[in-house]
Amino acid sequence: MHFKKWMYVGVMATVVAGMTGCGLIPHKTSEPVNEPVSQSGTVANGVDKTLYFVDQKGFVVPLVVKVPQTEGIAKEVLEYMVAKGPGDAQLKGTGLHGALPEGTKVKGVSIKDGLARVELSKEGMNLPSSKEESQMVDAIVWALTEFPNIKKVQIQFDGREVPALKGGTPVGMALSRDEGINLQVADRVNPSNSSKITLYFEGSNQEGNFHYLVPVTRVIPKIHDSDAVATTLNELAAGPKVEGLQATVQPTAKLLSPAKVENGVASLNFNEGALSSGAGKPIDKEAIESIVLSVSANAGVGKIRITVNGQVPSVEKGIDLTKPVSKPQFVNQKTL
Repeated sequence: MHFKKWMYVGVMATVVAGMTGCGLIPHKTSEPVNEPVSQSGTVANGVDKTLYFVDQKGFVVPLVVKVPQTEGIAKEVLEYMVAKGPGDAQLKGTGLHGALPEGTKVKGVSIKDGLARVELSKEGMNLPSSKEESQMVDAIVWALTEFPNIKKVQIQFDGREVPALKGGTPVGMALSRDEGINLQVADRVNPSNSSKITLYFEGSNQEGNFHYLVPVTRVIPKIHDSDAVATTLNELAAGPKVEGLQATVQPTAKLLSPAKVENGVASLNFNEGALSSGAGKPIDKEAIESIVLSVSANAGVGKIRITVNGQVPSVEKGIDLTKPVSKPQFVNQKTL
């Protein structure tokens, strides 16, 4: 198993508005002003938004970038996800690239009753494989559902709905995060009696100097809601089960007592050595980040209390485990 400190990226754990408690890493948000891209590739005084790009191994990856604050910011977000488009300036050195085909025009995004209707130009259908089609659809759905007023997304091309793209990727219905991202189906799973859980593992560019968390939706045998926390942690300990990603917790990680969920807080008491890269070493920051994101995604909790053998463990600088850790607002922010 591979463990290392991240060099340029971390989960930005600004607490969601209205929530209290401890975040992972403090984050300062700039004032939203419509400004041009600077020489560094950053929109000067823009607004932070989570966009979704594709990495060199084919995984769809969230990354916080700055986009101009405009009235139609959902449309702006998609335009920044077009290959060789305005978002490319902020991707230098990451190994990430736009998920929408080069030349695609975002003709409009209308939002009503939680549904975003996206109209793309015909270039949005020009993808060479079903895998790249799925990458584009995942990126669009997950980027737009980052907005609290969007729950589902309907994609159209030049004003018309199509049942599926050329490679067979279905786009004829409204899509949501329930369909998953970077979908992975466990062995011997009956689709009619299954559950989907989203797990966060570590990815990196080919040079190994830019590291980030990657959400993977795994289809597993059906579980009850009461088993969501324990199942999530078991699947994290089992690792990514695919090349190109690394585990964030040790395979020996387990809970010493059943997880308790009270008032939106999940209390997790781990065994010694489960969350660090070696005996006597502090808890790995990426392990905490992965656990918080994964449990929050699957169990509907906003805060996680983590202990080891019933005690608050030593942890890398930047994380305070004396209080419950809050679900982050942003995931993966590049530091230039």
